[in-house]
Amino acid sequence: MNPALAIAASGMRFADTSLAAYASNTANLLSDGYKARVVSGRDVANGGVTASVRTDDSPGLQSFDPSTGGTTELSNVNLEDAMIGTRVSTFMYAANAAVIRAEDAAVGSLLNRLA
Repeated sequence: MNPALAIAASGMRFADTSLAAYASNTANLLSDGYKARVVSGRDVANGGVTASVRTDDSPGLQSFDPSTGGTTELSNVNLEDAMIGTRVSTFMYAANAAVIRAEDAAVGSLLNRLA
């Protein structure tokens, strides 16, 4: 595979993984005890990036539970981070898709000249 395409494809996979994590975090914002998913990237030797997902083990806020008289741990999701992360991941996906379109146009132009 062309290196530019492979790098852009890895960027799209990273963006997809990030979007899935942010979607899960947003969907579970009100789920008691839910731990947010955090995505981090690592450079690959030949270019591109790989994604890894981990659970954020920091505690959520405590809320009084009248049914038990004790407290319940709320989720530790930060909605602002999830919304901003979703937008950034969407832009990242679009940018890598633009690289693939540009590479496709360049190869197509080259093939037309050779034909």
